[in-house]
Amino acid sequence: LTTAFSEYALESYEYDVVDYLLKPFSFERFVQAVSRVPQARPSNNLTDNGGGKSYLQEVIFVKSGYELIKIDTSDIYYIQSDSDYTEIVTSEKKYLSQEPLRHWEDHMEQNKFVRIHKSFIINITKIDKIIGNQVYLHKKIALPLGRAYKENFMKLLLI
Repeated sequence: LTTAFSEYALESYEYDVVDYLLKPFSFERFVQAVSRVPQARPSNNLTDNGGGKSYLQEVIFVKSGYELIKIDTSDIYYIQSDSDYTEIVTSEKKYLSQEPLRHWEDHMEQNKFVRIHKSFIINITKIDKIIGNQVYLHKKIALPLGRAYKENFMKLLLI
């Protein structure tokens, strides 16, 4: 809930409000409020779109400057760790995120995204083939399959 009137803050919680943003507010404060929604509302429309699938698993939001950019997870090929940031690679573009790879591993749909290497998470729907310790995605993208991740990866693929 956003408003310029602080006197209504207490009353707003009678309506099951997750957070109260008093205008003017910073972008960081906005992001903090938005991040509370999934934890506070596990049964609302953000987490159940009627088909039992989470809307928050179908899209992710990546902070870029003062913007939050929505990315459809079905467009993601892979996510790569690169020291202090991660690169989210889609069919159209690459996005930089300050979140560590572990964050994306914990927040992506588990049966669709899998860690294959200390530096890579892939979208298994984009796999073309696996040869040895290389996973080939559409557009002839070859990524390494780490020994520590191979067994779990193969189990997920039911091989």
